[in-house]
Amino acid sequence: VLDTIDELRRRAEQRPLWWAGAGPNRADAQRPAVVRLAGKTTTVALFAVFDFDLHGVARLRDPSLLGRVAAAAAEHPIVIVSVHTGVEYSEHPLAETARRLRELVDAGADLVVGHHPHVAQGVERHGDGVIFHSLGNLSFASRSHRHLEHGVLPLSLLARTRFLGGVLSEVELIPIYTGNTSAWVVEGETLAATFAAPRRLFGPFAEAAFAELERRNAAIPEAPPRALRRRQGRLFLPLDGSAGTGGRGCRMIEP
Repeated sequence: VLDTIDELRRRAEQRPLWWAGAGPNRADAQRPAVVRLAGKTTTVALFAVFDFDLHGVARLRDPSLLGRVAAAAAEHPIVIVSVHTGVEYSEHPLAETARRLRELVDAGADLVVGHHPHVAQGVERHGDGVIFHSLGNLSFASRSHRHLEHGVLPLSLLARTRFLGGVLSEVELIPIYTGNTSAWVVEGETLAATFAAPRRLFGPFAEAAFAELERRNAAIPEAPPRALRRRQGRLFLPLDGSAGTGGRGCRMIEP
């Protein structure tokens, strides 16, 4: 871990680069990275936490986490919490974990970004924020067939978010196929497995992915139903109808 951090520091001298979640001690690991984009006044506080206990790693269950998120929200227009949690190859989060992620939004997080299950889970609008319960894999060099053992499609997500005038204004969900070992057949067409090379989906594969994501969204425990919205062949999470107030003074950022 320390070797990796040293390498990140070296590379950060050459190009913008930020990291969070680990360090030589817990205090360093708990500190958020503050992202400052060239030519913009908006700052983004980025936390990274893990759902297990190791030395020098920030923890999801740390009693101080909600207070630290709230303090960051008072100082920075945008707060993002990356969370390593969840059951591998499960299409939905555990109810207790989903409740904890909602607490992060209640504390002031705008985006909570889950990962670890290796497959996409549902996306939830909660208060002023959005929770990606799991984005799944991006490029994961594994020859595992465990998705077949669990009967789950190796579908993952890219998320494009926009903040305008202090309000989270748009969340687009871009499905990608991350199967390293299994082809996918839809309506007689075959998408071959390509090792460690994620692919954006189009045509019948995109339509099948949209339907699958809607099914996984409906399986989020204790979440009010919220249908995804299709527009010109793209998929969005509706943000209207939220009880949140919005407006913490942020400008647009497009991660």
